[in-house]
Amino acid sequence: MITKPPGWPLLTAFSLTALVCLWWASAPYLYVELFLWAFFVGGSVCLLGIIRASQRL
Repeated sequence: MITKPPGWPLLTAFSLTALVCLWWASAPYLYVELFLWAFFVGGSVCLLGIIRASQRL
């Protein structure tokens, strides 16, 4: 059972993922890497958050 909040590692991972997505989205045209990054890294961070939230129930 998780008793502590996610803390700095999860916050840092989420912030880095969001900043890289925003940086790539600000380009004049969209890169394929943006979608790959958002899918794999963003999905992994979201999955980690869902797992942590479900363990608190």
